[in-house]
Amino acid sequence: MAVLSRIMKPYRAFQRLPFELKPLAILIGIAGSTAIFTMGYKIYSDPEIRRSPSWVAQTQQKEETKVKKPQFH
Repeated sequence: MAVLSRIMKPYRAFQRLPFELKPLAILIGIAGSTAIFTMGYKIYSDPEIRRSPSWVAQTQQKEETKVKKPQFH
């Protein structure tokens, strides 16, 4: 029952808003959700954004640039 009351708390707060402000609250909520989604998509899809610390990139770069010795069979 405590979980249900915790879920209903924001809904009750929304019900107490004056009728004139409800469309504004809905629009602000949609705009905020869209902004969060857009930023997340940009961070996820843009290859130029560095997603790991610089020291990780440096160690990966060092490993890639190591000269591999030819293996004789």
